[in-house]
Amino acid sequence: MPEETYWPTPQADYAARRRLFMEFAAQGARGGHTGFFSQIARLELGLPIEESRVREAIAHVDARRDCGDFAVAGLLRIACQYADSPLLSRDLLTEVRRCLLNFKYWIDEPGVEMMCFWSENHQIMFHADEYLAGQLFPDEVFPNDGRTGRQHAEHGRRKLLRWADLRVRAGFSEWDSNCYYDEDLTPLFNLCDFARDPEVAQRATMLIDLMLFDIACDSFRGIHACSHGRTYPRLITGGRGEASIGFQKIAWGMGLFNNPASMPAVSLATSRRYRVPPAIEAAARALPAELLNRERHSMVSDAPERYGLDPGDLGDHMLMFGAARFAHRKSIEMTLRMADAYRSHRFSVVILPYARALYETYNYLDERGIPHDGDLDRFNLSEVNKVSYRTPDYLLACAQDYRKGKTGFQQHIWQATLGLDAVVFTLHRSDENETNYKHWVGRFPRAVQHKNLLIALYNVPERPVPGPKTVPVPRSICCP
Repeated sequence: MPEETYWPTPQADYAARRRLFMEFAAQGARGGHTGFFSQIARLELGLPIEESRVREAIAHVDARRDCGDFAVAGLLRIACQYADSPLLSRDLLTEVRRCLLNFKYWIDEPGVEMMCFWSENHQIMFHADEYLAGQLFPDEVFPNDGRTGRQHAEHGRRKLLRWADLRVRAGFSEWDSNCYYDEDLTPLFNLCDFARDPEVAQRATMLIDLMLFDIACDSFRGIHACSHGRTYPRLITGGRGEASIGFQKIAWGMGLFNNPASMPAVSLATSRRYRVPPAIEAAARALPAELLNRERHSMVSDAPERYGLDPGDLGDHMLMFGAARFAHRKSIEMTLRMADAYRSHRFSVVILPYARALYETYNYLDERGIPHDGDLDRFNLSEVNKVSYRTPDYLLACAQDYRKGKTGFQQHIWQATLGLDAVVFTLHRSDENETNYKHWVGRFPRAVQHKNLLIALYNVPERPVPGPKTVPVPRSICCP
């Protein structure tokens, strides 16, 4: 594929940018569970597709492997928007239909799987998938659990509206994630485009608007360059690999097409209902002398009732899992109860051993009178107060005073961005994290920022918190 051009300043109109991305995507042919999204762009352009790429995704879903829900989102876009296309064989459409009917749409359904149901992005992905599949086949019986499509649609609708309500109340636990915002936007685009229920479509559209405005305020010339609740090393070592940069090039004309199979970029470019609001596009394109943005996201760890959540309800506890609240002292017993309530192989082999180990650690500390704050869970994405300061020359951003001194997993605390290939940040890289899941976060600093001044202080103890055993960090607790 030819090298794409980075646009540091706004260029072209919206229709032209959509077309440019689809032409870029049409040249890409990737495999795996999301690689077939580039074939969706080909369908929109009226070009023949490689059906083998779609069948690879179907096989991934049929095997119930991790991120199968992502693939289902793409299959639903094909089934809802292109079912009448002469470019699709009837055999392939039959396979898509069978795949959608047989999927496991939530953790309490029967069947062995290795899928993650609990993170914030997976929750909305599963709920939107279930709602739209049920809407598509309302009178069909879904063989996995014997319920009709109409019943699945109602179940998915109830769950996704609950998820949306929590985002309005608490913001995003995976705040400004420059990978998992992709997985939030993709199902929301599907709901905006295909939901027949006006409330569902409107709520999805409003959340897309909210997320785009969030990204616009916290990006520097097309690079989502702020602190992140969840990220990966490849996404923060420079702008070229950043996951939202292609999406931003479509949305407001600054960025770089770097992934022909980008799920939200394909969804935006092929959407026939959604248009980036002019006010958000203008906010993203504006380059004032100073732009100071402050936001609060996620939940206070020990006060779920503030957000209308019942900590004793299994469904609400799963919603709290969206903030990676697996093993806070006040919630860990509910996590252990979930193993009996939910039939999930991955939960039993990934979350459960981790929670049991921390449960033993809490009891060990309590019995010996060793003080602790009840929050030893490195995955916890608790309340964050974030700030970003942007000028035409740089962006400086920080998660203010966030979980100082605690260990983390995927959280990225601060960053200065001066250009596409010029980013600066510091972190504590522990020995454990160097070999475990390739995340760079060890112990958090105390980081504070005022406009263009940032201070990050590290206090790394020589020894970890004492306990009966080292708490294992599951290698597959999140998506690779």
